[in-house]
Amino acid sequence: MKQTIIDILNKLKEIPELKYVRVFNNQFQYLEDGDTYSFPFPCAFLEVLPQNYFPLLNGFSQSDVDFRIHIGHEQYDSLDGNMEQNLDVFDLRNLVLQKLVLFKPSMCSELFVVNEEQDYTHTGVYHYIVDFRGGIIDKTASNLIEPTLIDPIELQLEVSFVYPQFDFGFNDDFANGYLNTDIDKREIII
Repeated sequence: MKQTIIDILNKLKEIPELKYVRVFNNQFQYLEDGDTYSFPFPCAFLEVLPQNYFPLLNGFSQSDVDFRIHIGHEQYDSLDGNMEQNLDVFDLRNLVLQKLVLFKPSMCSELFVVNEEQDYTHTGVYHYIVDFRGGIIDKTASNLIEPTLIDPIELQLEVSFVYPQFDFGFNDDFANGYLNTDIDKREIII
């Protein structure tokens, strides 16, 4: 699970508009209460919401996991005459969707959107939530030996083509032209 989380965080960090990306720890509530450090905006935090796990074989298990992205956007006035209206947060939402929809983190299926929530009680910080879901295969309890990668092996194949019998009386030109070509033997390198 750790590598899956790191992969998603790194994907979010590729969005240049996001100034701060971390794991979620209720930062917005702590910020509002004055109990935490300040962090730059716009920001995104990742929360993992595991579902039920289902056993597979040999200690492997599978779960559909929701990855909740908390987008924080600070805007006191959009200067469009609507003090309480923040539409810029939807641009950030779109950037997050463009990065994460169909993204395939380690040990996880491709991510897809399952839920969104707007912030109806925001002050100057708008807290937008987007949930993604992906199927996780957890191998933590498995005692199977993992295969190791070996150096690639160069393989050369010599292929010969066997041609069917031709009725030379049927089409002498075709048969003679076909059998006298240089494609009787080819070397294929993989």
